[in-house]
Amino acid sequence: MKKFFTFIVFFFVFCFNISAQCETQFTGYTNTLHGVIFNGNIGLAVGEQGRILKTDDGGYFWWDVNLTIGTFFKPVRFLNPTTLYTGGYLGYMAKSTNTGDTWTQVSSPTTMQINGI
Repeated sequence: MKKFFTFIVFFFVFCFNISAQCETQFTGYTNTLHGVIFNGNIGLAVGEQGRILKTDDGGYFWWDVNLTIGTFFKPVRFLNPTTLYTGGYLGYMAKSTNTGDTWTQVSSPTTMQINGI
């Protein structure tokens, strides 16, 4: 009986907590975005043509972060709450130390496409 009761409790907890609330948000950018990451309400999306988009309101409004590296980026990762790295085609890598507001190119150990950081 105890196992049955435990099963019922887990069943209801799992069933009622599994339905996440998701809604489509538009960035206004028409090319492919390859990576996105959030830390609280701050989010960054990276993609083709060296595009980096940022939001600070959970994804409702996005703006383009100017970056002069003309490549596409795939992964983007937080190292800590303010430092991020992204990488992409031909081993290009970029780093931000101010939560994605500005980016600088950093040296890379490879000239191959970077698919993960």
